[in-house]
Amino acid sequence: MSLIVARKAENQLSIVSDTKLTYPDQETRRTKDSPSDGIIKSVIINSEICVSFAGEIDYAVMAIKEILDGDSVSKIIETLKKYHIQSEYRTEFLLCYSKLELTIYKFKNNEFGAVASSWIGV
Repeated sequence: MSLIVARKAENQLSIVSDTKLTYPDQETRRTKDSPSDGIIKSVIINSEICVSFAGEIDYAVMAIKEILDGDSVSKIIETLKKYHIQSEYRTEFLLCYSKLELTIYKFKNNEFGAVASSWIGV
């Protein structure tokens, strides 16, 4: 179970995210017993951009590895959209940024767009 929530209120943006602690295969489960072994689901790209994810982790990892610190917001949106589609919508993303104004951009259930608040989770 995953849950990431983002909310914009006036000139503040809040993101709350859990940590991945469950793993699909038994071998990984046996080697990862501590909460400190979890995977952080909100990744700060730079001082203006944060990407959060829920769902199938492999697609999220590929997307985040492809995003570079200097990428434009439009390029990051296209990258996240690509991996959301490739995952057959099983990997969801929230892109939060503060370039000109605070923005939350959601990728969920094959829907993409800016929202005032949102949650993702599987």
